[in-house]
Amino acid sequence: MKRIGVLGAAVTLAVPLMGGISFLAVPAYAVTCQPGTSAPSDSFPGTVVKADNFESGSLSGYQVQATGTATVSVSSALAHDGACSVYVHVPSDTTSVGDFSTPLPAGTKEVYADGWFNITQAGASGNNVPYFRFFSGATRFVDVYRDNTTGKLWLRSLQPGGTTYTYTALGTAVVALNSWHQLAMHVIPNGATTTVEVWFDGASVYSSSTVNTAATSVTSVMNGAEHVGQMEDTYIDDLIVKSVAASVPAAPVASFTASPTSGTAPLSVAFHDTSTGSPTSWSWDFGDGSAPSTAQNPAHTYSAAGTYTVTLTASNAGGSAKSTATVTVTAATLAQQMDAKAAQWGLGAATSAVTAIRNGGYYRNYQYGAIISAPSGSLFVSHGAIRGEWAALGFENGVMGYPSTDEVGGLRNGGVYQNYDGGAIIWSPASGAHESLGAIRSVWAQLGFESGVLAYPTTEVVTGLVNGGSYQNYQGGAIVSSPAAGTHGSYGPIRTEWQATGFERGVLGYPSTGVVTGLVNGGSYQNYQGGAIVSSPASGTHESVGAIRAEWQATGFERGVLGYPTTEVVTGLVNGGSYQNYQGGAIVSSPASGTHESYGPIRSAWQSTGFERGYLGYPTSEVYTVPGGTAQNYQGGKITDINGQITITHP
Repeated sequence: MKRIGVLGAAVTLAVPLMGGISFLAVPAYAVTCQPGTSAPSDSFPGTVVKADNFESGSLSGYQVQATGTATVSVSSALAHDGACSVYVHVPSDTTSVGDFSTPLPAGTKEVYADGWFNITQAGASGNNVPYFRFFSGATRFVDVYRDNTTGKLWLRSLQPGGTTYTYTALGTAVVALNSWHQLAMHVIPNGATTTVEVWFDGASVYSSSTVNTAATSVTSVMNGAEHVGQMEDTYIDDLIVKSVAASVPAAPVASFTASPTSGTAPLSVAFHDTSTGSPTSWSWDFGDGSAPSTAQNPAHTYSAAGTYTVTLTASNAGGSAKSTATVTVTAATLAQQMDAKAAQWGLGAATSAVTAIRNGGYYRNYQYGAIISAPSGSLFVSHGAIRGEWAALGFENGVMGYPSTDEVGGLRNGGVYQNYDGGAIIWSPASGAHESLGAIRSVWAQLGFESGVLAYPTTEVVTGLVNGGSYQNYQGGAIVSSPAAGTHGSYGPIRTEWQATGFERGVLGYPSTGVVTGLVNGGSYQNYQGGAIVSSPASGTHESVGAIRAEWQATGFERGVLGYPTTEVVTGLVNGGSYQNYQGGAIVSSPASGTHESYGPIRSAWQSTGFERGYLGYPTSEVYTVPGGTAQNYQGGKITDINGQITITHP
C-alpha cells in the first residue's frame, strides 16, 4: 500500500549553528548505568560507525539538538538490556525540537541502522513518531515512523524535485506503546534506483531497489523529532550504525599490440588495447612529440625515421598502469616517398626514374602526371591542366619555379589552384588553366581572387603594351599594369567606356587607381593618366578629361551644380570648340574663349541665341554674381539674370 503526500517547506532541514548542537559528550544526568558493558553487535556487513548501549552515560560523538524544553539524554528509567538507554522527550510547543544524529564517514555508499525502540508517548495530532531518518546533507530523503492513528509502520521517501513524498505501509501489525521493538534498515541512495530494506522484530517487512528518491548520497542517520510541534517520548537502546564505502576496483593491468612495429616512413601503425581489469580511460604517448590520444584503439602515422617508445596508460577508479612497446621507422628512399604520394593521388605506375633538376630538385613521371621534389625536400603532385600550364611556362626553370603546395580544390564553381614559388596557376572548368603572378596577382588578391568581381583569369599575362604595360583578362574584366601608372582592376561599365576611348592608347592612357565607389547617388569613378571615367546609375558612364575636367573640378565635381556628366566630350564645334553635357548643364570650351560652365536660365537664354554659333559666341567667364542676380560674359556680349528677368546685351 502506498500513498503520496506533499512535503511543502519541510524538505530541507537547516540545523542551527547554535542552541544545543554538540559533538562533545553531553553530561549525564543522575542515572545509574553499567559502564564497561560490551557494545551491541549484529550480523549486518559494513564498518561500525556507532555501536552503543549507552551504559557509558554519554552521547559523545553524536550531533545532539535540544531546543525549547526538549531533552535528549541518557536515562536509566527504561532499557532494552542493561540499565540505560537514550530518552528523547519533546513537548508539543512551538519552540521545542529534540533529536540526535550519527554522522557518516565521507564516501559512504550505503548504510545499515539497527536499534531497539520503546515509544511511550504518541506524537501530537498530525505528527508521527519516527524511528530512523536518513539524510543527504540537510535533506531527509527516507525514514520509517509509527502512525499515531493506527499504530502501524510506514516508510516515507522524498521524490526528486524535493516537494513530494511517497508513503508505503509496512505490513498490518500494530505497534503498541510502552513496548520494546527492534527496527533495522539498509539504505543505498541512488536516485530512482535507491535500495531500501526494513526489518521489524527480526522479520523483513520491506525490500526494494527501485525506490525513487532525491538522493544519491547519505551523510547522517537521525533519531528523534526534527521539527517543532512534533511531540514524542521515545527510549532508544542498543543502537548500531554501519557504513559501507563505495567499492573501488583493482587497478587495471595495461597491455596492447601494435601493427606493424617497423617499416619505412611514413609508417601508419594501428594500436589495439588488450588491457585487463576493466580500464575506463586510456592515454597514448606515441613517443614522437605528437599530442596524446585518448582513444582505446588509435592509429598513428610516423612521418620521420627513428625509434619510438610508445606508452599506454590504462586507468580506472582503482588506479592506473603503463605498458610500453617500441616502433622502429626507417627513412624511405626518395623513390619510395614519390611512389607513395603518387598512389595517394592516383597517378598510376612510374614511367621514369627519379631525375635530378635545378637547385637540388627531383621529379619522377607517372602515367597520369608527376611528383616533384622541391629543393626544400617537400613533395608535390603535378598533373592535369595545371601541369600543362606549368609546362608551357617552362616547368621549374620558368617564371613560376617549383610548386609550393599540392593542388587545392573546392574553389568557387569547381576551381582548383596550385601555388608556386613565383605565383600560382588557377584552373576552372569555364576558364581553363592560367598563370597568376606578380603585381597583377596582388591586385587580384585585393579584389577577392576568384570569389571577387573579376572571378577567374581567362588569359595569361600579356606584355608588350605601350610604355611597358601589361594586362591579364578575367571573366569579369581585366587587371592592367604599367610602370608609370601602377596595377589596377578594370571592369564593368567603366572598362567598357575605357575601351571606347582606345584603352591605354587612347586619350586616357592607363588607369592610375582602382574603381572607387561610394560617390553621391551611387556613383563611381576610376582615374587614368589622362583624366577619369565617371559613372552613375542616372547619368551613365562617361569620360572626364582635359580642360573640361578641370572646370568640372572647379564646380565641385559630381557634388557641384552640374552633377554627373551625361555625354562624352563632343568636339567639332565652330572655331575649334568642344563641350560636355552634365545633369545640371554643360561645360563649353574653345581656344579663344577658354573653358567655362553653362547652366540654369542663363544657359537657356544662350541657347535661344544659337549657342556658340549665335551672335554671342562662346562664354568668356563663369556665371558670376551681380546685384539682384547673376551674369555671364560672352564673346559677343553678356547675359544677365536679375530677379528672374533675363537681359541679353549685345553691342
